[in-house]
Amino acid sequence: MACVVTMLLYTAEAWTTQQRHIKVPEHFHLKCLRRILNIKWQMHIPDREALEKARCPSLEIMVTTAQLRWAGYIVCMSNNHLLKRLFYGELASGKRSQHKPRKYYKDDLKSNLRDTDIDTDIWDETAVDRSAWRKLNFVENRSDVNDEHDEKCHQDSSEMEKR
Repeated sequence: MACVVTMLLYTAEAWTTQQRHIKVPEHFHLKCLRRILNIKWQMHIPDREALEKARCPSLEIMVTTAQLRWAGYIVCMSNNHLLKRLFYGELASGKRSQHKPRKYYKDDLKSNLRDTDIDTDIWDETAVDRSAWRKLNFVENRSDVNDEHDEKCHQDSSEMEKR
């Protein structure tokens, strides 16, 4: 099951999600869970109960967590890093269309921050403190990944204080 979820969520941290984008993979995920748990459609068990039985969050929650984790990672990068400059950059010229504006990654990130009750004005200051950030967006403690990142994040933040 972990392999299937990994493939479904490949590069999910960079998605600009809308309900219609989440609907199809979420349906597939629930279909797989129901098959694993031997839940037949005749049992009329709601999706929420199937997720609880499997002790598994929905794909939407996994995507949101991945996006928040990625945004926190970007915040901790040095200021001259290309990815951080792109993330915080603005176009020199151009405008959004007047009709139905596109949903950009930053719009999606702000929406996710609001949904998880994280202040959208100071979220990047909170993200620098990795332990506080993990508690806010419920990122699991994975020492193999997070310890290395914590050290790099601490070094980058101390460099910014020196400037």
